[in-house]
Amino acid sequence: MDYMVRSRGDDLEIDIPEPGSARAAIVDTIQQCCEGTCECPTDEVRKVSAIEVDPGAEALSMTLHPQPGQHLDVVEIDRAIHWVIESTEG
Repeated sequence: MDYMVRSRGDDLEIDIPEPGSARAAIVDTIQQCCEGTCECPTDEVRKVSAIEVDPGAEALSMTLHPQPGQHLDVVEIDRAIHWVIESTEG
């Protein structure tokens, strides 16, 4: 599944053009990663204070907002998103 993670100021934007039936599972798993209740390979997502999900019908677009005083590492978040997609596809 293709996806893109990019920095937008302090936030990170994640775009998954064709999440298909895994859309809800991807969002749920990312939320679990932020709460530290999954097997995510990085703790970087625990720096996320809020997730905004664009309610678009097909593509999945999310914005991750860091906790005050934190900076989100694009490489580590990309690693987490890759893991989330693999775990929801299988």
